[in-house]
Amino acid sequence: MSWYKKSQTFQNSDPHSPNFMVDIGSTKRKTIDVRTKTSINTMLYDLGNFFPEIPLEMIFDILHFHNVWPIQEDGTLWSGFVTVQGDCGSEKANRQGPMHFDLAVWGGDNYVPANNSLIMTACTMPSGSIEVVVYVS
Repeated sequence: MSWYKKSQTFQNSDPHSPNFMVDIGSTKRKTIDVRTKTSINTMLYDLGNFFPEIPLEMIFDILHFHNVWPIQEDGTLWSGFVTVQGDCGSEKANRQGPMHFDLAVWGGDNYVPANNSLIMTACTMPSGSIEVVVYVS
């Protein structure tokens, strides 16, 4: 049995569980309801735009507060790091485009992939601070 299938067999619907996994192969997907999406985007907006470093933990805490979880391509919880896309207005920053994070939401019985994504750009200002623009699509 493959790792993926084994994980699906023993899947726990608790995102804090070490074997949490979303079935990304499922045709069942869910759009984040408008109220939740508006609340998330309002809280993300209230964070501001300029930081000494990318506030990924604060961004993810806002998602978790709304029971929305960033996931990787294999359906496991997102883990990793993000980097600044270049100097604001530079060719490099413009060419890279925004970062997209897949999301999982509660689907009634378990977590399912969301039709929405977390979209984020991060570029360095001349002052050295990082401009972060982030929202849920």
